[in-house]
Amino acid sequence: MKSALVVAGFVIDHGPAAKSAGERLGRRATPAALASVGITNEHSIAWGCAQAFKAAGAELAVTWCNDNARFYVEPLAQQIEAAIALPLDVEQPGQLEDVFEAIADRWGRLDFLLRSIAFAPKSDLHGRVVDSSREGFTRAMDISCHSLARMARVAEPLMKEGGSIMTMSYIGAEEVIPDYGLMGPVKAALESTVRYLAAELGARGIRVNAVSSGPLVTRAASGISHFDVLLAAARRRTRRRRCAVRLSCGRRSKGDNWQHNLYRCRLPHSQLRQWEQRACDNQNRGGVMKAEVDGPQTIRNRPFADIAVGDSACVTRTLTQEDLLLFAAVSGDFNPQHLDAEFAASTRFHGIIAHGMWGGALISAVLGTHLPGPGTVYLGQTLRFRTPVRVGDTLAVRVTVTTRDETKKLLTLSCKCTNQDGVDVIEGEATVLAPTDKIERPAIALPDVRISQNGASTAKRRPRAH
Repeated sequence: MKSALVVAGFVIDHGPAAKSAGERLGRRATPAALASVGITNEHSIAWGCAQAFKAAGAELAVTWCNDNARFYVEPLAQQIEAAIALPLDVEQPGQLEDVFEAIADRWGRLDFLLRSIAFAPKSDLHGRVVDSSREGFTRAMDISCHSLARMARVAEPLMKEGGSIMTMSYIGAEEVIPDYGLMGPVKAALESTVRYLAAELGARGIRVNAVSSGPLVTRAASGISHFDVLLAAARRRTRRRRCAVRLSCGRRSKGDNWQHNLYRCRLPHSQLRQWEQRACDNQNRGGVMKAEVDGPQTIRNRPFADIAVGDSACVTRTLTQEDLLLFAAVSGDFNPQHLDAEFAASTRFHGIIAHGMWGGALISAVLGTHLPGPGTVYLGQTLRFRTPVRVGDTLAVRVTVTTRDETKKLLTLSCKCTNQDGVDVIEGEATVLAPTDKIERPAIALPDVRISQNGASTAKRRPRAH
């Protein structure tokens, strides 16, 4: 009998391809069914998981949380040829039961449940925990924590031969993380719920575990204040000095055996240690389903009508020696301060620093590809260079809407580049003419670049999307 797998809005029915993957890992030939709710777009953790299982020959079912998400999810469902596509808002009575009834009708069983949802009202998330409202705290707990228990309850009868339930957590459940706020105690409650569910369901052969990827740039993460600073801090703690770009289980980076780590969660709960709950936090140890991707498959904008004061976007980028050489070659700026180590050592900066406009170009990239995105017309920019940027520095580049002109469709945005130590290196203000129509285009693949210097060449990969 085939087993089914639901991945955060996905149900996966495994075929022969999954069998070989299980055998290579020394596990049961057919992976367990997985139910995971929370996909919103192609950057979602759930989408990365679904790609992995689809690549293993799985058949999937997809859910969306509301009509806005449906616009992004349905094309993804078509891409993976999902067998089931249904709405699932855990606050709406009956929708959860409808999804699992559809699973029962189609597959008759469920082996794996992967849940990837969390929510807190913005006003409570951005404030102090001590100031959180009763209504906001209650709603955050219901969606982010208690929904796991409800899902486990409807999944249990389908896990006839045992199974595994996984949910996504974060180190903010154990440590005080700046700006994580209300989600800290909510995640702590979630992890406690995981332990109790594991004890209650273990006798039926159902394992329950929490998995953390560390901080990732997702739509949900954009709701956390100063998330760019959190990313930079996490990056400093990792051995490789970088975080996962996004969870994309469909691809696998060298040394990151996401398959092995995922299948570990099928071991008896007594054999699972805190490693599973902190798979990537702090150490970024190639935890569950982590892999880098070359960038988004599509690029889309945010038209003027969808942009409000306070909206922001952020990307991160680490400066390399090759970046300096390429920027000099393209711009024609051969100032030895940026290229000649011997000369630069004798200057007030005591070493090579980046061209100031390298950071300015990153700001332009955020405006042109994220907020507002394609269709944006750059009208003006001011910049103040506060601190030099050196090779190896990682910048979080953030733009935030400060004013909007309804008549002229003009936006003013504050611009800030912050290094891995939390120091602001560039500040400024941009004025742009925002697009009025939605634009979505296939992302243009950038070429690899090879730098030739004194007869030697160095391959320069195109920059990764962060």
